[in-house]
Amino acid sequence: MSVKLDWVLSLQRIGVSFCTGDGILGALQTLNEIKAGINSNSIEKRLSQLEDPISCIHSDVPSVAAVLYIALEDRKRTDFTLTDRVFDKYRRPLTMLNAENYIEFDGAAGSSYPYIIMGNPYFIIYSAALNNKSHQMNNLVGILDNSANGLWLEAKDISQQVELPVQVINAFFEVYSSRGLGHISKMDSTYKYHVVA
Repeated sequence: MSVKLDWVLSLQRIGVSFCTGDGILGALQTLNEIKAGINSNSIEKRLSQLEDPISCIHSDVPSVAAVLYIALEDRKRTDFTLTDRVFDKYRRPLTMLNAENYIEFDGAAGSSYPYIIMGNPYFIIYSAALNNKSHQMNNLVGILDNSANGLWLEAKDISQQVELPVQVINAFFEVYSSRGLGHISKMDSTYKYHVVA
C-alpha cells in the first residue's frame, strides 16, 4: 500500500524545493547527459541524487536521520547528545551532515562527543518522513493550507492534534514563514504561527 505524500506536494506548491544551489547545476548537467545519451547508470545515480540529495551525502544518512528523529521525539528537544557508542558508529555521516549545515555540533573545543542541534527545518521534516510520519504530516499540511488568514496557530496544540513532536510543527512553521505565508512568534521551544496567506 502506498502512502499519499500530500505534504510533499503542498511544499512544492509553495515553492519549496530541496534542490537548490549546486543541486540545480547537477540537474542541468544530468539533463544534458540524458540528451547526449551518456551511460544510463550514471544518469540513474544522478537522478537519485536529485530526488533525495540528503540521503546521497552518505549511505548511512537515512539510518542516522532515523536515530536523530527518535532522539528528538524522546527528548522533545532539537538539541541533545547521543551515546558514545551511537556517535562513534555514525561519526562520519554526522560529521558530513554538520558540514552541509543539516545539523550543528556544539561543544567544548576538542570534545569527542559534541552536542547535536537539529536546527535545519528541512532536515527535521526529512527525518520525520524517514520515520513513517507521512500521514501525520499530511494532516499538519491540511491544517496549514486550510487555515484562515489572520489566524494564530500554536505548535503545542497542533502537536497534540496531529501526533507529531512540537519541533516538527515548528519546522513546518519555519518553512511556510520562509515562503512569506505567515509569521512566527517564538516562545521558548514552541512557536506560534500567524497565517497571512
